[in-house]
Amino acid sequence: MRPLFDYVILTRIDPPEDKAALIVSPGTVKTSGPAHGVIEATGPKADAVTPNDLVMFNLYAGTQIPGRGPERYLVKQGDITAVLEEGVDYTAQKQPPTEAAPTVLA
Repeated sequence: MRPLFDYVILTRIDPPEDKAALIVSPGTVKTSGPAHGVIEATGPKADAVTPNDLVMFNLYAGTQIPGRGPERYLVKQGDITAVLEEGVDYTAQKQPPTEAAPTVLA
């Protein structure tokens, strides 16, 4: 299958688990937040992504491609929200900067 225009084919993957968020309510496991995937093929006008890019895309974007195996989707490039860099831990909590004590001038 070869996508046309600005469409891409991607394989949906499970995002890394956030160890800090261990409370899970029924029905919210895969129905909230963005989805993650790996680009398999791009159309000729999809210039922001390349095959093998790890991306984040809108959860309800695209059309599922029927077949056996992993979940594959045909998605417009505009529904891809970010290209994730390899080796970066996006689940790590960033600490807010600590404020230094104000300096009193005499």
